[in-house]
Amino acid sequence: MEENREKNNKKIEDEKRLEQDLRQMADDVILPDSLEPEAIQKMLQARQEEKQQGSKTKKNKKNWKRIVPIAAAACVCVIVGATVGIKQINKGNNKTLDAATIASAADQTETTQTLTTAKDYKEIEKCIKEYNKQMARDNNSMAIGLYESASSADAATAESSNVSDTGGYSDTNVRENGVGEADIVKTDGKNIYTLCRSVVTITAIDNGSMEKLASIEQDAERYVEDIYVQDDKLVLFGTLGRQVGNSEDSEAYDGYYENNTYVQVYDISDPSNPKEIGNMEQSGGYNTSRIVDGYVYVLSQFHPYEDNVTARDLWYIPEVQGKSIEAENIYMPQEAEGNEYTIITAFSLDDPSEKTDSKAVFGYSDVCYVSENNIYITSNYYEDSDVSRTLIRKISYTDGKLAGVAQTKIKGMLNDSFSIDEYEGNLRLVTTIDETYSNDDIMPLNETADETADKNGTTDKSDASKVTEKAVAENVKDAVPGTNSLYVLNDKLEIIGSIHNLAKDETIYSARFMGDTGYFVTYRQVDPLFSVDLSNPENPKILGELKIPGFSEYLHPYGDGKLLGIGMDVSEDGFTTEGVKLSMFNVTDPSNVTEENKYTIEESYGTDVGYNYKGVFVDVQKNLFGFVTYHDGVTYQLYTYDEAEGFKEVMSRQLSGYEGSRGLYIGDVFYLVSGNMIESYSMNGFEKMDDIVL
Repeated sequence: MEENREKNNKKIEDEKRLEQDLRQMADDVILPDSLEPEAIQKMLQARQEEKQQGSKTKKNKKNWKRIVPIAAAACVCVIVGATVGIKQINKGNNKTLDAATIASAADQTETTQTLTTAKDYKEIEKCIKEYNKQMARDNNSMAIGLYESASSADAATAESSNVSDTGGYSDTNVRENGVGEADIVKTDGKNIYTLCRSVVTITAIDNGSMEKLASIEQDAERYVEDIYVQDDKLVLFGTLGRQVGNSEDSEAYDGYYENNTYVQVYDISDPSNPKEIGNMEQSGGYNTSRIVDGYVYVLSQFHPYEDNVTARDLWYIPEVQGKSIEAENIYMPQEAEGNEYTIITAFSLDDPSEKTDSKAVFGYSDVCYVSENNIYITSNYYEDSDVSRTLIRKISYTDGKLAGVAQTKIKGMLNDSFSIDEYEGNLRLVTTIDETYSNDDIMPLNETADETADKNGTTDKSDASKVTEKAVAENVKDAVPGTNSLYVLNDKLEIIGSIHNLAKDETIYSARFMGDTGYFVTYRQVDPLFSVDLSNPENPKILGELKIPGFSEYLHPYGDGKLLGIGMDVSEDGFTTEGVKLSMFNVTDPSNVTEENKYTIEESYGTDVGYNYKGVFVDVQKNLFGFVTYHDGVTYQLYTYDEAEGFKEVMSRQLSGYEGSRGLYIGDVFYLVSGNMIESYSMNGFEKMDDIVL
């Protein structure tokens, strides 16, 4: 009995420790787009790239050339198994779905609302405290079940833009033309500005020759994540971490670690002597930024911690420049819940220490898309629905001023920012619809719903799978689990057009909207490239569907009638990967898209183009594109394309590490930046000219 008692006590201690870990992880981990291992792997890689600027753990080549689902499952760790359930698996009871129920529920739940601000701070405090209590109850009730699920996942693991044309030099590959983005490498045509391990270095260039001019270093509490250069100004974006609280006044631990976003602006009219001329600071960790017409827009994520050691009375209110954001500038959630904010602050490069406006929006930003006029903050939403949904909040901006416009929910989840696009006032989106699960029906990470049902002996197929088949057969005009949807929303975020039940049992891997036509790739065993006619926003139509082996993770316009795809080549049975694949699609006739040429980079097992578009160099006029591939090491490869001869490699450079790499040109010289090294190559033959270690 004593032995049993010790085992029981150990189990209780393990469960308590797991519960504590779950609470901590729930604050910091972005929820995955679905329970599919492939999607979880992609989200983990994206998170790592954004927060560590390309510093990766070396991948195992042997694990890639396996059956695809097993290879993806091998990338799932215990932490993921624990965090998946935090928001997604909180339904309370199982429900039997039918096509008619789903169809009627959609119109009721996909409602558009105006963005309303808080009445006062008390309303905000009540909202956060109630939500935190509910989350604490949910997390506590799930700890035991998730402990067993996480252990199973661990056992499975053990087994197994556009380049802006500035004339004489290239710029960062951006999501939206005309909207500037910060990155880890920038140039003004005279110097190259690089970011490596929080050190910003300015290097003068002269027709391939290079000389270090200056560097900007930070203290240990500051971590620089992005830089931007414009009009003799250098902008640094980063996260400032500091300890908050005093253990002498409390029995609690030594406070907590609080993150703030900070921005520093330097005058670089003399690049050898940069001088700080202003700074901005706001609550929350750095998310992203945009620069338009001389104004900077900074987004951060703020999660307030209710703690008795906090030094601030208004612990739940975000700050900008040390002052609390007014209640009338805080937009409340669509439902009466929430415990975190997305904060947007605008300021002019001419006066970088004075904000022109600030808004706080309840809700995390899973995918942030910025058009020429609006900021769209989206997040995955799992409450009160049998299928996954995306919550969208729209904030307009102009000349440093911000205004809330509307918010809504749609069925399904976005793959990335290329799955959402604004055109002529309308918003177009493609989503993948997944079933959500109750506390009583937790699905292991490396199984499908049907496989779980088979193992439990409950049914031949999941309810969602049955409903999907019935809905597709009956052409139900609504989104159902296991399919994909396309939506068109007007400027008030009201749905004016849609297409449902696309590509059953497949997942969206990439998308690209080009004027009145949209293209998106789904994948399970083959790579269907769909083309969509969006010329009538109220009646979008599928024009064509090209099915080929493999999949494209990134699509990029490549001149008239051409669409470049970069992804993976996969065997016809969909089980084995053959290497990174380049595809050139002829889209002259969107109703009859063809794969004009393809090229497989043998012995390569992956690339980061699917989750790091800034790392892709593309210049259609110079007929060049480059990106990083993973072999036994890391290689930067540069290609050109000819319709008759296909793809041709013009440069391949083995890199020394996994730190972020970028390619750019200035004049007739191509520069390759990797970590703290810059190399220059003549664009006439790509012979190496010079290199410098910073």
